[in-house]
Amino acid sequence: MIYMITAALGFAAVENVFTLFNVLELHQVVETTIIRGIGATLLHALAAGILAFYWMRKRPLFGLVNAALLHASFNYLILRVEDDAKIYVTLILVVVALFLFRDFEIIKKPNPGRAT
Repeated sequence: MIYMITAALGFAAVENVFTLFNVLELHQVVETTIIRGIGATLLHALAAGILAFYWMRKRPLFGLVNAALLHASFNYLILRVEDDAKIYVTLILVVVALFLFRDFEIIKKPNPGRAT
């Protein structure tokens, strides 16, 4: 999970840099930094973590579908929600992060049915 999340953070950083090059006005820079810098970066880390968790559980297709649904939902909400409420979309990701922290705890515990 750590390697996939690290790769996702690298991808998000590059994507954010290219996005900022396309922003021309100052108020758009602030909005882009908040929504993309926080929201999209967290989104990519969470999607990679979800995919990695289910990959470790031998269910990569389920993880891919969940990660894609999370990403699509975030993108849809960012495009449809009014500018004042976009921070709430990012707060939804914080809730998803709590579930991912639970997944980390599940992986840390030894599985008695699995040979080590």
